[in-house]
Amino acid sequence: SILMTLMFSLFVVLFSTAQVERDRFKALAEKGASTSPKAVAARQEFGAMREKVEELFSGANPTRDLSDLVRVETAGMSLNVHLKAPQLFRRGEARLARDVLPLVEKVGRVLSTSSRNIRIEGHADASETASGDAWVLAMARARNVADYLSGRSGISRARLSIAAFAHEGEGAGHQHVELVVTQ
Repeated sequence: SILMTLMFSLFVVLFSTAQVERDRFKALAEKGASTSPKAVAARQEFGAMREKVEELFSGANPTRDLSDLVRVETAGMSLNVHLKAPQLFRRGEARLARDVLPLVEKVGRVLSTSSRNIRIEGHADASETASGDAWVLAMARARNVADYLSGRSGISRARLSIAAFAHEGEGAGHQHVELVVTQ
């Protein structure tokens, strides 16, 4: 019985030490990754692209407020350009609206200055389709944006990937396309 108690105590001590060391290693790895020359260069590049995209939408069209169309964020090691679907597409459709094509092309031209990969994520909810198949609509939207960007903005198809997200429940927050520039 004493031997079992000693073995259990030893196990607890070893396990606790391993947890502390794992946490210390993780903290050091995160600090090193965020200050590496590659990470610093990526943050600078993403910051410059973010400013250029935001400039496109600030005062770009005096007859229409375009701030409701886009949101740009840097998140870790990626740049996210959130394009709201109600302005990009007619409800339940995957074809880009004609009046936003020039702006989507300009966003693409800004993103084409980088050699980084771009994931185009389509989001839709079931209330937009007669069949309720939001995934198909989301995928078609992502594909159409990818086709448009590769055809009009000079972004190589090899740098583009698409993803689709179907959401249950109705909400304009689910109706968007996200351009995610990654490492």
